[in-house]
Amino acid sequence: TSPEEETTMRRRAAAIVFAAAALAALAACRESQPPPVAPAPVRVEHPASGLAIAALPASLRLVSADGPVLELAPADPARGGRFTLTAGDPEPGGINLIEVVRAAGVELAARPEGAFLGQRELITSTGHAYSARGTWVEDGEKREELRIYALHPERSVDRLVTLTYVYPAGDREESGERFNEGLFVLGELEKLPAAD
Repeated sequence: TSPEEETTMRRRAAAIVFAAAALAALAACRESQPPPVAPAPVRVEHPASGLAIAALPASLRLVSADGPVLELAPADPARGGRFTLTAGDPEPGGINLIEVVRAAGVELAARPEGAFLGQRELITSTGHAYSARGTWVEDGEKREELRIYALHPERSVDRLVTLTYVYPAGDREESGERFNEGLFVLGELEKLPAAD
């Protein structure tokens, strides 16, 4: 090999060693940086219902907690949908959740091109809850609605708590994600302390 070729090979070897050292240093810098901190859970209080969502799922955002209806929406507006929470008036005679969910099934099926897709019994830390799900067509678009009925955690008198999630109908996976969001919110419900 000529002296020029040897010089070129030495330069290439030096460049390769330099590049490898630079990549190793870059990797070490990345590893030494602390991982990103997850945002703190958002607590949402709704005085009108006497309820709070202890930790709002990251997939939902607060729209309004004023007035009789707490309103949430997907954090990603492209998903579409509206999630509401209400608490009914005290019912001194008690509330039969099974009858409430049956009536919801009839009402969902009676909508334009409506279909009642079933109900589920749910066990929560505050007792039983029931879900009802159905689809219908509104303005030419198929919609899906999930309702979850539970009794208010303040058990001195029965109050019906209703979580309602209306969204564009999708596939089973999308429907499952929406159901899981509803379950998450249900699991995070707690009563607000009584005002002094």
